[in-house]
Amino acid sequence: MTATYNNSIVIQFDTVESGNSGALKPVTVFNAGTTNKAVLTDLAGFPIDNPLQADSTGNYTFNAANGLYDIYIDYGLATQTSILNELVGEISVDVQLINDLSQAYEFATITEYRNFATVFPDGKQIRLLDRYATYTKASGTGSGNDTTIIDSSTVSQN
Repeated sequence: MTATYNNSIVIQFDTVESGNSGALKPVTVFNAGTTNKAVLTDLAGFPIDNPLQADSTGNYTFNAANGLYDIYIDYGLATQTSILNELVGEISVDVQLINDLSQAYEFATITEYRNFATVFPDGKQIRLLDRYATYTKASGTGSGNDTTIIDSSTVSQN
């Protein structure tokens, strides 16, 4: 699902007389915490450049998949500024819960867990209701045990 993001580059010293010093500045959007440029589209869903360019009044708009993004104005220049971990659209509770190691993620059955496409971070608690048990996800090879699920296609789960 995609969402529309609108913002304006406003500098502290902008005035009616001087205009908006954010006019026509480049705006670069990365997937949060990475140097991977996000895929951006216009309001009609057509791909647009990344970096995109603010308009003559410093406004910019783009569509992107729901998620967190790092937005940079003047990326790589001495005048660079950033908005980090900016939410575009909505993040489902699932995404937040998947990455929150303080809370277990529940599955009704082991089959539901096996068919779940998202990769959990190591240390994530997985609660399997059909087994009345909570496991900790780990990476590697070998066999799982009473408290650990090893997330690999080359292991056997006891």
